[in-house]
Amino acid sequence: MSIRSRSANKEIISGLDDEFRLSGNFPRLIYVKEPAPLHEEKLNEMLNTIRSDAGVSYKSFSSPEELSKLITDDLAILISERFYLNEIDNETAEKNIQTSNLPAHLPALVGRESELTEVNDLILNKGTHLLTITGPGGIGKTRFAQTAAKNLHANFNDGAYFIDLSNVTDENKIPDEIAAVFGVKISKDGDQIKSISDFIASQKILLILDNFEHLANAALKISSLLGKCANLVMIVTSRNPLNVSLENEYSLHGLAIPLDSDEPADMMESPSVKLFQNRAHSADNKFVLNDDNIYLVSDICRMLEGIPLAIELAAAKVRLFSPKMLKERLNQKLNLLSGEVRMHPHVIKP
Repeated sequence: MSIRSRSANKEIISGLDDEFRLSGNFPRLIYVKEPAPLHEEKLNEMLNTIRSDAGVSYKSFSSPEELSKLITDDLAILISERFYLNEIDNETAEKNIQTSNLPAHLPALVGRESELTEVNDLILNKGTHLLTITGPGGIGKTRFAQTAAKNLHANFNDGAYFIDLSNVTDENKIPDEIAAVFGVKISKDGDQIKSISDFIASQKILLILDNFEHLANAALKISSLLGKCANLVMIVTSRNPLNVSLENEYSLHGLAIPLDSDEPADMMESPSVKLFQNRAHSADNKFVLNDDNIYLVSDICRMLEGIPLAIELAAAKVRLFSPKMLKERLNQKLNLLSGEVRMHPHVIKP
């Protein structure tokens, strides 16, 4: 906006004032022609207001050439600042995007409320830095660890990260997997653990290493990384403990199963039965628990010892088999595994 001294009526001055006020969200460059002894009183009042505004660039000029140079210089500064701010905004957005690679959506975790509360307490209140979640295959370690991490994420300002190690066969590659998720470049001859710890430094980060049981020889490397990073917390899932000094083991067991003596209403509240119901309904939306099948479903959950994966696989078959048929087929397979069913030799008579 360039303001010159001229014989102006009140409407023109009022228009300039409105234009100035409406420009509040944009860069404001004000150039005033000096000397200008004929400024009207209201224009002088407006200029005094502009001078006191910290968000305004106020400059005077005496010739068209001087005005041209002022505008050219100021526009160059504005453009460079705009690019700089965009660069900062992009870096900030990228950092925000990379503060977690946890799944955006997780299936509901049935019957693990008390276990999740205990894990929260171990990490947030007991100062645990290495928590190994152990249990047999199919017990739900991965989903449990992911859900725990989602619950804890807000307490780790610098991010929560998940790494699946199921396809890693060489324990020497684990630092590469960790470095990759953080975007850390490690030279071939560089110290992998030092490069990662230098990047993490004092950042408050939660790191989940999933399926670690076949990489037990790398446990000391994991412990070494934790020792160099004061605010790093790791959750490791494995069928067996790591057996290192920093470790706290948390054993995950099967879901609670209903008792034979339970009433139908109590059976329906059992976590294992709820899981069966949820998975069965996903497979067949016509499936409902009722007085006719609740005892059969409860028997199935007991036969499968509350193991989540086994219950989900069985429940998915309600599209093909009734609960009664499922129980019979499971009973046959379990009898075969336990050796209770024996094959009789076929005798050929001469």
